Amino acid sequence: MKPVLVPLAIALLVGAFAADAHAKGFKLRMSAGGIARGGVNAVKSYQGNVLTPAALKDCLVLSNRLDADNGRMEADKSRIDAMVEEVKRGKAELESKSRILKRQSQREVDAFNREVEAYNAKVGEFRQIQAGYNEDVELFNANSEKFNSGCSGKTYYDDDYQAASAALGQ
Repeated sequence: MKPVLVPLAIALLVGAFAADAHAKGFKLRMSAGGIARGGVNAVKSYQGNVLTPAALKDCLVLSNRLDADNGRMEADKSRIDAMVEEVKRGKAELESKSRILKRQSQREVDAFNREVEAYNAKVGEFRQIQAGYNEDVELFNANSEKFNSGCSGKTYYDDDYQAASAALGQ
């Protein structure tokens, strides 16, 4: 590919594209004169670390998925943290009540046992939610590794990026 000379005004616009691409974890393909856009007679080469249009689109889809999953998982983590505190408080309350329970009163023992059953149900619910969250984290980590190995640090042509973004409605 022949180097393309880029006027200063276009070079400033390139900076805006570079910031957006950097946020996605990509590197822009550079030539001697700027982003390798290709001239009228330019031939693109997809060798080495250059993403093909299909691979670039896949990377954008994966990046969007990771962004969405990360937001959802942060909300789930907050909910789990609140449940942990609720379970801790419930345990402390039951331990306190157990120490002062009059074991001769069947009514008090029955009421305490109902509280223990409710606590155990809450712990069971928490364990299910925690297990689902752990599975989500494993999937997120696998997708992050896939993105890091297949997309991050790769180069691409700007017009391929624009086309992939447009195809995804971005």
